[in-house]
Amino acid sequence: MRRVFAEQADLKPNATDDAIERETVITWSDADQAIHISTSQRTVITALTNNPSAKLIEAPAKGDKEDRTQVFELPLGFVTFRKAKRTGRKQMPKGVALCGEPTKSGEPCKRIASKATGKCPRHSS
Repeated sequence: MRRVFAEQADLKPNATDDAIERETVITWSDADQAIHISTSQRTVITALTNNPSAKLIEAPAKGDKEDRTQVFELPLGFVTFRKAKRTGRKQMPKGVALCGEPTKSGEPCKRIASKATGKCPRHSS
């Protein structure tokens, strides 16, 4: 005798079902002088539409609700890969000091100070 503990209900479509279909593909070759971006992600499409350097190459047909993929073209060099981690703070060059005078809120000023007075122009007068 076979027992059935649970039945699988029909899956209802929701936003996560389509998530696997929303992707961005970047095609970049040394031979071309352009980068092609094929995407169906709304945020990427909006960013590329607002970018004056991006040119729309291919758009879905007006009545096509299944395929929302759009293809854009960008000049070579508009997409880069960063090689090192960026830190939130830049290092100060040698010989440059920051003003330590308190501001109205009581925190240090942190503006560049002159070597002679050790204060920024706002606090040196």
